[in-house]
Amino acid sequence: MHERFGNPKRIEFYDAGHALNAVATHDRILWLVKELQLQQINESALNSIPKLK
Repeated sequence: MHERFGNPKRIEFYDAGHALNAVATHDRILWLVKELQLQQINESALNSIPKLK
């Protein structure tokens, strides 16, 4: 299925349970900021997001 989509493409695997771990959450937010051309998010704000269990 991965080959159906255009380039560039990237797959990341994270050592996490059902919920995303902190690294995956951080990467997802940075990707959304870039792809949706959102305003940059303060790193301390990112770190204050509650961790899912």
